[in-house]
Amino acid sequence: MSQDFYWEFEQIYRGPEFLIKGRLQAYQPVLDHLREALPDCVAVDVGCGRGEWLTLLAENGFRGIGVDTNESMVQRCHEQGLEAHLADALAYLQSCSSDSLGMVTGFHIVEHVPGDKLQALFAEVFRVLRPGGVVIFETPNPENLLVSTASFYLDPTHLHPLPRQLLQFYAQWAGFSRSFILRLQEQRELYDQAPETLKSVLGAVSPDHALVAFKSDQQWAVYETLVQHEQDGGLSQQAVIERFDAGLQRERMQLAQLQQQVADLHDSVASLAAEASRLHGLLTEVETRQHSARDEQEAHRAHDRQQDERLSNIEQALGKTFGTRVRRKLKAIIGR
Repeated sequence: MSQDFYWEFEQIYRGPEFLIKGRLQAYQPVLDHLREALPDCVAVDVGCGRGEWLTLLAENGFRGIGVDTNESMVQRCHEQGLEAHLADALAYLQSCSSDSLGMVTGFHIVEHVPGDKLQALFAEVFRVLRPGGVVIFETPNPENLLVSTASFYLDPTHLHPLPRQLLQFYAQWAGFSRSFILRLQEQRELYDQAPETLKSVLGAVSPDHALVAFKSDQQWAVYETLVQHEQDGGLSQQAVIERFDAGLQRERMQLAQLQQQVADLHDSVASLAAEASRLHGLLTEVETRQHSARDEQEAHRAHDRQQDERLSNIEQALGKTFGTRVRRKLKAIIGR
């Protein structure tokens, strides 16, 4: 692969220099520790790229030496006044004296290195570090499923993702007594504010992680900071999955509650329907009685009309035959 090709690729997909430098601030506690533990130490950054870490080293008072096989990257470092060499990382470290460096770093480098060469690289890093020295290797985090199955392979020079257990085993095998894994670059605020979704399970886990290992048997204060970051920093796959499962459980409980509410409503509707049927029966009975009463009243009225008509006929007949007094007596007799 041509160097110009990879230079152009890095400009598009690595991200702007200010962004990368901002991300590297995560290692400030380690730099603060080294300023006290090894104040005059030299740091070598293998695969130094455009020099973001070398710049941060200079700002913290360290002499930083960059090593890269890409001439365009080395030239970019020189343009910024940074010390950088065009060389292979392993070959450069092999040229260094034992116990001569305070720090060796490599950011997104180890995923480009074959396994046997990576084993040799760790061995050389341990050899060249001074007692109390530290190594930092940052790489894509395969716990993030979108990283390990998709974006990792965007870079054609990547070989395979490196799980945290493998990184720590390389360090242990090389002789490092204490090592830590820091999960990095997650969008924690967005994750905390968003609901649990399959998207978060696939992509919310910290997309990068880093091995930080010390060539020392001492109990440094910085260890507490790194342990705290291991416990509370970043987003692990387990934490994201547990949150997703908890969300599913809450949704199941909410669904069960809704189903119970629907069942209760169904029972209430059934009770209301039965009551409505009972009331309808009562109303029908009342209406029937009302119709019967009306019919009875109408029969009485018809009977009264007949009686009135008969009486009127009798009165007319009596009026022709008897006088008023006799008619009154007859009316009294018949009750009218």
